[in-house]
Amino acid sequence: MAFQIPIYIKEPGAEIRKDYDVDWSRWLNEGDYLTGVTWTVPTGLTNDGESLGNTVAKIFLSGGVDQTDYTVLCQITTNDTLGDEYSFTVRVLDRHKST
Repeated sequence: MAFQIPIYIKEPGAEIRKDYDVDWSRWLNEGDYLTGVTWTVPTGLTNDGESLGNTVAKIFLSGGVDQTDYTVLCQITTNDTLGDEYSFTVRVLDRHKST
């Protein structure tokens, strides 16, 4: 079975800010914790902040053009110098727009 990149829906606009978590707890070895994260955010979305916990990387995103998909990349490192990456899609849809 092929792995499918998750898709999350977001409203367009700079004033619409939403947070996204990447939970690495299932991937981490016992005693491991996150020590660094790098986010790659495509043009059109804005990184409004991020945080890093022991097992969760969080990003706050705003912006986006209606009916556009954006792929966001999360790259992490651990205290054991391990690294991995995870991507997800943010689909921007104006749910209040008349069709």
